[in-house]
Amino acid sequence: MRTITRLDAAEALVSAAVTFAWYALPDAVGTRRGRAVAKTGLMVPVLAIASAQATRATAQAAAQDEPSRADDALGRIRALTGTAPVLDASTISADGETDGRLPSARQVALVTAGVAALAGIAVGTVAAERGIYRFGERLGSRGVGHPHARIGVVAGALMGALSLASAALLPDR
Repeated sequence: MRTITRLDAAEALVSAAVTFAWYALPDAVGTRRGRAVAKTGLMVPVLAIASAQATRATAQAAAQDEPSRADDALGRIRALTGTAPVLDASTISADGETDGRLPSARQVALVTAGVAALAGIAVGTVAAERGIYRFGERLGSRGVGHPHARIGVVAGALMGALSLASAALLPDR
């Protein structure tokens, strides 16, 4: 467990504030288009946090004379993607004949599983966001004041707490 720094606290605070604003927007901005523009603007502080984290990781790696986490991650990505392509154009002749090489069943299964996982994450995220929005609308129809802001307070508090917990429990980033 490590000590929480000022940067960790600032990141947690910004994460909590952005999360609150994200979920409270329907109470403040009535149109979908307006919310889309505002949510796009909310990405600025998120990108600032990511930039601060990358800068810190690079500085720590340089101080330790080790490759940065970004370089390490890129190396791992290269290793994962540096395999022979599933479909190789060089194996197909002009007349459509192949040299008999087809992707292995394992390769096909891995690609299929990866695509399915990404699709599941996307569908799950959209479903969760819609469910949270509908929950706020139901609260509003029952007469609860600022229903989306109430959801935003809870979501923001959870995000801030999770951000601080990850900073304290995870090794130096």
